[in-house]
Amino acid sequence: MLADCHTWTTALGVSVPRNRAGHSLSFPTPASAEDLRTQLRAFKRRGFTSYKLFVEPWWPDRLDQASRLLSVAREEAGPGGTVLVDGALAYRDRDTAHKLATVFSEQGVDVFEAPLPLDDVVGHYELREHGVAIGVGDLGLTHWHEWEAFIALASPDVLQPDPSVVGGVTGMRRVAALAHAEGLALFPHGYKTRITMAAGLQVLACQPGEVMIEYCLSPSPLVDGLTSGIGVDGDGYVHVPAGPGLGVDVDRSALERFARPWMVP
Repeated sequence: MLADCHTWTTALGVSVPRNRAGHSLSFPTPASAEDLRTQLRAFKRRGFTSYKLFVEPWWPDRLDQASRLLSVAREEAGPGGTVLVDGALAYRDRDTAHKLATVFSEQGVDVFEAPLPLDDVVGHYELREHGVAIGVGDLGLTHWHEWEAFIALASPDVLQPDPSVVGGVTGMRRVAALAHAEGLALFPHGYKTRITMAAGLQVLACQPGEVMIEYCLSPSPLVDGLTSGIGVDGDGYVHVPAGPGLGVDVDRSALERFARPWMVP
């Protein structure tokens, strides 16, 4: 598992393969098109070129406004950037997913992430008709056999395993092998702490071509306080940490500060 891998490799003083970088950004979506443009331009100055927006609960009832927001995101990302939209269970029915996917296709969205609950396999397959890549997995696909079956039945385009639920680096590598065999993109989930991000980076470092990693800028002590050593450079790249194990050091004092009594032996 994730923690075991890090402890074992750190004790040996070795590290997982590295030297690959990725870039992306996820953040809550403002309601105003101009507010979104201002926010995106601030991110662009920091080197980000790809953005993930979250579907807000009001989007299905105000598709025109949602369309304007996506138009701004597409314009600011430019032809070389990627625009992803995360359904994140803001709704649960196929009809709503199809309405949104139609707008996404019109506005040049590249990836529609988590468009439906995972048990609606047929619904995922039908969404392919809109021509927007479908991203899956972060909502709960665990063992690689689940991934194998879902790929065969739903034909997704982007696999988004989370190292904290898929079985750590070993599970991530097995899902990565499925992605490679099927010609699918691998875009790891796991931005909630830099520990899970480090695991995703180590797996991506072994993949061919340029890849992306999700990077959250929402302020959180769990994201920024547990570890150090992962940041974004001026070109929007997240470099694979070079330390032993996963490449990051855990701040033990922060761990004690965030612990709860029932979690402490």
